[in-house]
Amino acid sequence: MICIDGIDGTGKSTQAQLLEDRLKETKRGLAKNGVVRIAEPTKSPFGVKIREAMMRSTDRLTFEEELDLFIQDRRINVEQNIRPALAQKKVVILDRYYFSTAAYQGTRGKMSWQEILAINEKFAPKPDILLVFFLPIDVALERIDKDAKSAKRESRSYMERKDTLEKVQAAFQQIHDSKAYNSFAIDAARPPEVLHEEIWKIYENHVKM
Repeated sequence: MICIDGIDGTGKSTQAQLLEDRLKETKRGLAKNGVVRIAEPTKSPFGVKIREAMMRSTDRLTFEEELDLFIQDRRINVEQNIRPALAQKKVVILDRYYFSTAAYQGTRGKMSWQEILAINEKFAPKPDILLVFFLPIDVALERIDKDAKSAKRESRSYMERKDTLEKVQAAFQQIHDSKAYNSFAIDAARPPEVLHEEIWKIYENHVKM
C-alpha cells in the first residue's frame, strides 16, 4: 500500500495517476495482481459532505463534525476498498489518507496530530510506503488558484489559506520526521516527470526488499 500525501497544490493526484498507469503497464511486483487507486475523501455520503464543506470559503464545520465525517468516510473506504484489495494482493495507491486528517484537523488545536493518527490506526492499516510531498506555500497557492480558475471556482476554501497551509505543512514535516513510517520526503517543486521517476525508484527498491 502506497500513500501519497501533503498539502493542497503539490500534485499528489497527478503522481498517483502516473504511478497507477505505469504499474498497470509493467505489472512489476504485486502489481501483477492488479492496482487500485483511491482518492480521499471518497464518494461515500460522508465523503460528499466533506467535499461540499471544503468548497466553502467560510462557515467551516466544527472540529468534531469535520473529524467525524473523515473517520466515517475512511471506515467505509477501509472496509469496502482497501482491505479487500490488499486481501487480493493488489497494489493500493492512496491519494491522501489519515495523515491529511491528522495534519489538517490537528492544526485546529482541539487534538494533536498524534492523537488523530492513533484514532485512525485502530481500524485503518498503515501504508507500506508513505510519500510526503513538500512545496513552498506561495507556489502551492499559485497552483491552487490556477486550478480554481480552471474549475470556475471563485475563491479558495478555508483549508487553502496561507496561514492554514503553513501550519499543515509543518505538521506533515513532523509526521515525516517522527520516523514512525516508511516515509519519504518528496520535493514537489520539480517537474512531474522527475517526481514520477523518483517515486518509481522508491517503489522498485521496496519491491526488492
